[in-house]
Amino acid sequence: AQPDPRSVARELDRVTAVVRCASPPPELLQGRPHPVLIVVERLWPTFEAVAARLRASHLVVEKLCRCYKHAMRSCRKHFEPLLQRMTAHLVTSLEEGVVAAAASSQ
Repeated sequence: AQPDPRSVARELDRVTAVVRCASPPPELLQGRPHPVLIVVERLWPTFEAVAARLRASHLVVEKLCRCYKHAMRSCRKHFEPLLQRMTAHLVTSLEEGVVAAAASSQ
């Protein structure tokens, strides 16, 4: 059974809310990884699964992109190690989503 896109979008909104608020000052990090980076890395398999299963849902893809956007804003330069991986993931997801949406509308 396919998950409800609206429910998944609400959960992504919750993750985004946490990511937006987690911006500790650099002196608190003291060489440690940014907490948002840790959250995104741990949730990465979930993000990939969501994008794969709900690629035709524009709502879910938009919420996932919004989550990534706020993660990048919170982490700034600390997000660099995930940038290439995230970009590749988004390009693939968006390409597959366009194909899936076109197939479902026929």
